[in-house]
Amino acid sequence: MTGYLYLIQEGDTLFNIALQECGDGNLYQALAALNNIEDPDLIYAGSNLIIDCDALRAWTPGTTMSRPGPNPDGTYG
Repeated sequence: MTGYLYLIQEGDTLFNIALQECGDGNLYQALAALNNIEDPDLIYAGSNLIIDCDALRAWTPGTTMSRPGPNPDGTYG
């Protein structure tokens, strides 16, 4: 699976987003790391998150994640 953008809605939490989008709410810490969110309890409606469930599952706590970027040909994914 490739990454995609998710628009945060009022009332969303990283746990619920990870549960809804990837089937595992415990991936919320990886979701925070992928999106450079220092406080997982502090997110804002109207902001975008990068969601990449495969990358979230592969993340190891205590490490930083590189954000998905363009391929050498300028495309994403």
